[in-house]
Amino acid sequence: MSCGSHAVFNRCRIRRLTPTECARLQSIPDWYEWKGKFPDGKVKPTSDTQIYKLCGNGWNVEVIKHIFSFIDMDAYFALKKSSVI
Repeated sequence: MSCGSHAVFNRCRIRRLTPTECARLQSIPDWYEWKGKFPDGKVKPTSDTQIYKLCGNGWNVEVIKHIFSFIDMDAYFALKKSSVI
């Protein structure tokens, strides 16, 4: 039986991460309510499967900020100005 691709060890056993744990890895606060608006206009809770997909396809803002902190923006814009488009 497969645990899926999001599993962790727990007392020598592998267990699946919960949707809340996946959301925490993406810096989403615990108070956030996962609800979606459907074509019929109703607002319904989001399924665990969709939460896993949303978290898996998301970008963690703190990680992206860290990556971009190493980019010399002045050099980037100077290069962009000097290049012929």
